[in-house]
Amino acid sequence: MHDWSEWPKKVVVTSKEEEEDYENKQPVDWANIFFKLAHYCNLKKQDVWDMTLPQLGYYLEQCNEHIEFTIKVSSMSLGGLGLFGGGMTTEPIQDEEKYIDGYKIAEAEDMNFLAQLL
Repeated sequence: MHDWSEWPKKVVVTSKEEEEDYENKQPVDWANIFFKLAHYCNLKKQDVWDMTLPQLGYYLEQCNEHIEFTIKVSSMSLGGLGLFGGGMTTEPIQDEEKYIDGYKIAEAEDMNFLAQLL
């Protein structure tokens, strides 16, 4: 027979404050997690269930980076960058070789600028 009096006592690893913080945390919003992973990573529900927590964390970080990048690009004023200046100008253009029908021909500098945006 096993002597239960020798059973080790419960070891408290966390403090009371840590326990209260854990109990007061909001529950995990799995719907939001599934939406992000399905939308940005093309993962299915079963794929998410098969992942470990570190894998989920990695994919969620990738989703957040993608979202931040999308917000930055969409919030940039492309008109302020000179890409979309509001149509054709009525003023005569001095250098006819760089323009066709009032639109500037993209050069290497312009392509490098666009590459930095992306």
